[in-house]
Amino acid sequence: MNDSLKIISIKIGNKDFLQFDFEGDLKDPIALDCIKQWKDEMRKLSPGQKINLIFNCCKMSGFETEARKHWQETMKLFKGQINDVWIVSENIFIRTAAKTMGLLTGFNMKTCNSVSEVS
Repeated sequence: MNDSLKIISIKIGNKDFLQFDFEGDLKDPIALDCIKQWKDEMRKLSPGQKINLIFNCCKMSGFETEARKHWQETMKLFKGQINDVWIVSENIFIRTAAKTMGLLTGFNMKTCNSVSEVS
């Protein structure tokens, strides 16, 4: 499996989302490249506009500690611009790690098993 990550803008109902599709292990160089793209997407928001995030981890197998640290820093950076954060995964390890990251960043991480459950 190739390790990769992509970001897409989607709308669910009347809510705007950035969906992050993870595959394989999230390694530091991949995370840093994605964070650059994430920052570009956040700059496109209107002043005062907030966005929802979906971290689709269904194909994620794990992550490096440094990648997680960079991810947490970026979440804190955008705290005022992010509404809901959804973690999509059936993997209990990934869901637990996401909940822990939520505690460390001040976000309430919502979890579900598939993107179709996000609201």
